[in-house]
Amino acid sequence: MAGAVRLTVLAPPGRREEGRKALEVTRTALAELESYYRLPYPLPKLDLIAVPEFPFGAMENWGAITFRDMQLLINPATPAFEMRYTVATIVHEIAHQWFGNLVTPFWWTDIWLNESFATFVEHKVVEKRYPELESEQDFLSIWTRWGFLLDSLRNNHPIVVDVGDPSEIAIAIDRLTYGKGASVLRMIEGYLGEARFQSGVADYLRQHAGGNATSQDLWEALDRSTGEPVTRILRPWVEVAGHPVVSARKTAAGIELRQRPFGFLPNRSTAVWPIPMVIEVDGRPHRILFDTPQTVVAAPPDATIHLNPGALGFYRSLYDPELYARLLLGFDRRRPSDRWSVLDDLWAFLLSGDTTLAQYGRFARALDSATDYLSVGSTAAHLETLFNWAGDLPGVAELVRGFAAVHSERLGLQGRPGESSTTGSLRESVQRTRVRSDPDFARRLAQRFDEWDRLDANVRMPTVLAYASTGGEAAYRAIRDRLAAAVSQTEAVKFEIALASSNDPRLVEATFDLGLAGGINKGNFPVVLTAAAANPAAREVEWPWLERHLPELIERYGGTSILTDFLDLAVPPLGLAHPTRVRGYFRDHPMPSEAKTIARALEMLEVAEGVRQRLGGGPTASG
Repeated sequence: MAGAVRLTVLAPPGRREEGRKALEVTRTALAELESYYRLPYPLPKLDLIAVPEFPFGAMENWGAITFRDMQLLINPATPAFEMRYTVATIVHEIAHQWFGNLVTPFWWTDIWLNESFATFVEHKVVEKRYPELESEQDFLSIWTRWGFLLDSLRNNHPIVVDVGDPSEIAIAIDRLTYGKGASVLRMIEGYLGEARFQSGVADYLRQHAGGNATSQDLWEALDRSTGEPVTRILRPWVEVAGHPVVSARKTAAGIELRQRPFGFLPNRSTAVWPIPMVIEVDGRPHRILFDTPQTVVAAPPDATIHLNPGALGFYRSLYDPELYARLLLGFDRRRPSDRWSVLDDLWAFLLSGDTTLAQYGRFARALDSATDYLSVGSTAAHLETLFNWAGDLPGVAELVRGFAAVHSERLGLQGRPGESSTTGSLRESVQRTRVRSDPDFARRLAQRFDEWDRLDANVRMPTVLAYASTGGEAAYRAIRDRLAAAVSQTEAVKFEIALASSNDPRLVEATFDLGLAGGINKGNFPVVLTAAAANPAAREVEWPWLERHLPELIERYGGTSILTDFLDLAVPPLGLAHPTRVRGYFRDHPMPSEAKTIARALEMLEVAEGVRQRLGGGPTASG
């Protein structure tokens, strides 16, 4: 019980103990959300139900929330990241009981009110009640990163999507909506202050409890509670696709700032955003509302400038060479969110051609003594993508392997008493990047597979990937045996992904057939296909297999985010291997229900091709 509310977690037989953490999180989240929303939970009971095969992470049915079992149940073998993601997912779905159920969007056009807000508030609750989980690092590395990534494409959409047909609903609730929407709310809260923002949210819920509401209703509530022109500031961010890049240049008068729309590929937009900015000048914050194409900020001639401290703003920051050089001094001593925002921006500029691999590499190597999951883990993930796209080009493999080796050796293969949850996740991320990019390391780590039951939970995924990618048919059979004996999906999904990471193309194709026949959890199968796209041995067989079976996958998964994520992530690397075939297939086989997602994925392929060409790779293969 939580007060008068009866709480129940329903799990498969034999997994009762794995539901205890979920029950504790539910009790904590319910109390915190009642306080935040200033309204009591409106029902007498709340059930959380684990479903073995489920097309979404979870669904916020009123009073009876359903979850994929791996996003509700936690056991000692659950890796640190999955544990934190499970805690956040539980809070997210409970947040919907008010924001989405008690007050429901008037139409799908305003569905961002559900998803963006629940994503924003879940991390506020986790940060407050479970500070040891360092939830801000997950918020930035997952949701802000996805928001930036998808919003940087021409085939993007505003947070508020004009939904006129049911086929457009999936686009309205994709990762762009979750990530950009939640990040814009975080930016506005940072500008208004937490207390004033919360008052507006509570007013909105009181005014519309038991009914429907629109985006305008929320803006007006924030206007009333804060006395600020929130509607004027917020509307461009949610109604206009894209986001700005703010360029900083040293001049005799101070720091000249210019804003323009950012994109990985050139675009013709002339949008100007009202940007609530915090600018750090030699460590001292200055707040401005930058709503013109350019302005000048007073600063000493030798000042160190940081345009987005704390990564509160949803904009990119591009500095001139002298300002970058000053920012690099003492870079390893900056807080994790500051390091992350600079490096994530540089990654975006590497993709757009606004910076060079040498400049990106200088800042990546400046993390050699950093220990945070946010900046180091995110950079490892970006470098893994770069290796996937261009690991055969000069300088790329050396940068990726060097970065991964430094952090891999420092972290080791075993957790230490008292280390944080995010350190465990960093160990998993770095070791996985090293396995993907360094065959010698993969062969050494593969020898640890026989110690599976004694391995650190955060090293199991890199280890089974190493074993699969170096061990041939014997490794494949051993992994299949482990999969057959797996009790939980948390464990099973590792083996399922590893089967698609075999170094034998024949076995990878057999894995695809196994998944289509139901031998792999249906909710995990698109994740397995996505993982295969990062496997060089799989590329010769995966696209031909997809040509034969993509219609079946769209029929099975259409309208779900897992299909959208698969197309977003798998098409670029597969397209680099088969550019003519991939483009020709989508041209000759139009799929109206997935047209926008496919257009976005093909655009990301063009971005990847541009990166390769700028790094000296020339045109991609013609197959």
